[in-house]
Amino acid sequence: MISHPLDNLHLEDGELWEIYPGPPLRRSKYMVVPPIKIIGKVGVQEFRDHWRYQFRTNNRIDANWGFLLRHQLPHTSYVTWIPGTDVLVMECAPKNLNGEYAQLKEAVQETNSAYAAERQRLIREVQAMGNRQAADEKARADRSAAAQKEFDSLEL
Repeated sequence: MISHPLDNLHLEDGELWEIYPGPPLRRSKYMVVPPIKIIGKVGVQEFRDHWRYQFRTNNRIDANWGFLLRHQLPHTSYVTWIPGTDVLVMECAPKNLNGEYAQLKEAVQETNSAYAAERQRLIREVQAMGNRQAADEKARADRSAAAQKEFDSLEL
């Protein structure tokens, strides 16, 4: 569903980190959005045939959370977020506001659950990748040691 940068994800003390080698080394926590709640109203703007309603959330919304939110809403709903901010944007006709807002609140709760589940799934996947890499490195080291031992035991 979500395309994660698996090659750049690492697990450290139970946290996911996205790491890109440098210079400069770029390192940031990955999928760390806490459960989102709508905590306020930002404003409303009129357009030709609809209105734009903006709501403040308790935290910044990352792209993964926003992607999951879109999958929780009916395809007829228009909800997005302002990247890097704590603002959700919903567009609809005023007569549909109550129904659309109710759907949005429900979708936010469903998204929180989906986000937590995706984060746990991803942690398990990154952990398994790390285990496979460690096993591969050990196998390479064992093969190298065996080859060296055979080489050392050759009689000249």
